[in-house]
Amino acid sequence: MLEEGLEIELLRRVLVSAGRAAHAAGVTIATGDTKVVERGAADGMVVNTAGVGTPLEGAELGFDRIAPGDRIILTGPLGEHGMAVMSRREGLGISAELASDCAAIHELSAALVGELGPDVHFMRDPTRGGLAATLAETAAGAGCDIEITETAIPVNPTAQAVAEMLGLDLLAAANEGKLVAVVAPEAAERAVSVLATFPLARRAAAIGQVTRRSDYPLVEMLTRAGGRRVVQMPYGEELPRIC
Repeated sequence: MLEEGLEIELLRRVLVSAGRAAHAAGVTIATGDTKVVERGAADGMVVNTAGVGTPLEGAELGFDRIAPGDRIILTGPLGEHGMAVMSRREGLGISAELASDCAAIHELSAALVGELGPDVHFMRDPTRGGLAATLAETAAGAGCDIEITETAIPVNPTAQAVAEMLGLDLLAAANEGKLVAVVAPEAAERAVSVLATFPLARRAAAIGQVTRRSDYPLVEMLTRAGGRRVVQMPYGEELPRIC
């Protein structure tokens, strides 16, 4: 959706970028539709996509497969996409390197399933609502409590600093190139090793575990200070809509 008066050079740059990303991911852009709206109605350009694919062979995923003892795996630092966008919007002028983590994660999921097979019980990308929303939904869907450890979670120091300056929770910040996986306990170490072979997941880590069945599932984080913090489903919009 293009706003009236959009520069053709910007449109060309976006289309070339989309083509390169599709080629790198091994997918085809099959068709498209374009609309032009009045000036001021679309913040320049809005791009919406939908994908059609086939199930990954060997994948046996679902909330029903999650069980106490399973480990929670995260493929990299939190909140880089959300904080990169917010720092630009707020004009913070961050001098350190902070870029969106936007990337295709199909190779990560395929490698996990290919190497671990049925030991991979569940996977999801922590996009809108971040890790907090993903874990809250996972706990509710599985009917199990989840416990994570703050010191085990990989963090980009610059993203953390931006979140603190803006008074935001990095756990709720959007990610676009990360994967959360729930795997059997005996497969956790192998899962991290498999993921770490990819540059995109070189900081992959086991950050917690599924603890027990519960009628009122809860996600808790063991904090750096030694306490416990309840990780709730984000409500409202702590971060302005960015995706």
